[in-house]
Amino acid sequence: MPAPEQTAYILAGATATGKSATAQCLAEQLGSPILSADAMLVYQGMDIGTAKPTLRERGGVPYSGLDLVSPADPFSTGRWLDAAREALDSFRCQGSGFRVQENLCRELCRSSELCASAPLREEPHTMEGHAPLWPDATERVPPVLESTQKFTHSFIPIDSLPTATADCHCIPVVVGGTGLYIKALTDGIESSESSPELRYKWQTVFEQEGLPGLQAALRVRAPDTLKDLSDTTNPRRLLRALEQLDTDGKTPQHWKTDGIEKTPIIVLTLPREQLHKRIARRVDQMFSTGLLEEVQALRKTYPVWSMTAQKAIGYAEACAILDNKLSHEVAREQIIIRTRQLAKRQETWFRHQVKAHWLSITEKETPETIAQRVLDLWRTYGPTRIRIPGE
Repeated sequence: MPAPEQTAYILAGATATGKSATAQCLAEQLGSPILSADAMLVYQGMDIGTAKPTLRERGGVPYSGLDLVSPADPFSTGRWLDAAREALDSFRCQGSGFRVQENLCRELCRSSELCASAPLREEPHTMEGHAPLWPDATERVPPVLESTQKFTHSFIPIDSLPTATADCHCIPVVVGGTGLYIKALTDGIESSESSPELRYKWQTVFEQEGLPGLQAALRVRAPDTLKDLSDTTNPRRLLRALEQLDTDGKTPQHWKTDGIEKTPIIVLTLPREQLHKRIARRVDQMFSTGLLEEVQALRKTYPVWSMTAQKAIGYAEACAILDNKLSHEVAREQIIIRTRQLAKRQETWFRHQVKAHWLSITEKETPETIAQRVLDLWRTYGPTRIRIPGE
C-alpha cells in the first residue's frame, strides 16, 4: 500500500504579527506538533532576540525546526528541508492527534535531577498576548521538557477539522515567516547548480529571442516539459529548465503541475501602525529581559559566528553595543528599523510567491480568537500538500 500523502496546516506572516502564539494555541487545541519555518530559530542559544518558544511552551507541544545548529555553523534551506523531512516522517509515524500530558511534564519537572541545576529562567519573551501553558507551574523549567514527547502521549481523536479523519496520519502545524522554507515544503527546491557558461548561453538566447526563443528551445529539447511546467511564461523557470537539461538531462519534477489546485496558505497581517508599535515593544522587551547577557554568553561559547548569525537582527546590534561601537539608543532604533524592513520584505514575498489567504487581524484580538479564525479557514480549505524531493 502506498504511503499516505503528506500534508500540513501552514500559518505564515511577517515578524511580530503573533503567528507563533496563534500556532501554539492551535497545536494545543488540535493535539498537533509544530514545525518551525523560521531561519533564525535554528540557532542554539539565540533565544531572546528571536522570540523563540520557551521550554514551557515546548513542554506542552512537540516542536521541530528549533536549535538545529550552533551560531558558528553555516545553514541553508537544503539543510532545513532535511530536518523538516525527518520531523514530518516522525510526526507521521506517531499517528493521529497526540498531546503531551501536562501531569507527566510536571512530574518530570519535579523528579528530574536537572531541576536542581537548571538556571532560573523568566518567561519574558513568551509570545505576546499568550498566557503560560501552566500558570501555576514552577519558573524553573529543566531542559528535559524539550523531549517529553518521547516518553508517552495521550491519543485523542481530531474531530475539529473535517479533513483530519480517524484514519489520517498526524497533521502538523507549520509556522514561520521564512517564505523560502515554506515554499520549499510546498513546491520543492532546486538541486543541482548549472555552470556560469550554461547560464550565459541561455541568457543570451533570452536577450536575443525573448520568451518565444526559450519556449522553442525547451520544446525541441524536451517536448513534454514545456506543457508540464506550472508557469510556461516565467523566463527564470525556462532558463533554469534549459540549464538543468544541459547539466544532467532532466528538469526538476517539482516544477511540473499535477492539475491539483494549491491550497491557500493562511498569512496573518496587522495594520502597519499596530505592527510598528508591536515591533518597538518587542525590541524594548528583548533588552529588558537579557539580550546583552545572552549575546555575551554566546560569544564566550562561540567566538566565531557564521555570517548569517553575525547579521541577525538584534544580535549584530547587541555585539556592537558590547564592542562600544553603538550606543544603546542608536542600537535600539537600528533594530526597530531593520525589523520593520524585514516585515515589509516578508509581506511582499508572500504576496508574490505563494497562494495566500490574507487574514487581517488587530492588536486587540487574543491569540485564542485569532486561532479560532484560522481554524475556520482550515476547515474550509483543508491542509496543504507537502512536496519534498526524495519522498
